[in-house]
Amino acid sequence: MDTSFSFLSQIPNQEGYLVVSTGSVIKSDGELENNESLAMNVQKMLYVGEPLAHIVGKIEKMTITYPEYNLEVVRSGKYTLFYEVKPLIFSANHCTTNQIT
Repeated sequence: MDTSFSFLSQIPNQEGYLVVSTGSVIKSDGELENNESLAMNVQKMLYVGEPLAHIVGKIEKMTITYPEYNLEVVRSGKYTLFYEVKPLIFSANHCTTNQIT
């Protein structure tokens, strides 16, 4: 994995990201910059699911959906990656991002 995490800035509709390793924020930007409390609370949610790993498999990705954005959480090796994206809105004619005004 690219440890500069430059690929995170290339995610479509991404509004911010956070990279955590061993309980510490190692890189962040945008809407999630320095949001360590969010990272720690979401990691607690991941740990709650750990006892189910032998039944349903290990949690590798989790999406938390809010009206204005989605928070994507991905585990990759020793890193947990968080990124905020605007959700896509589908209509009969086109697909666009959710623009809250």
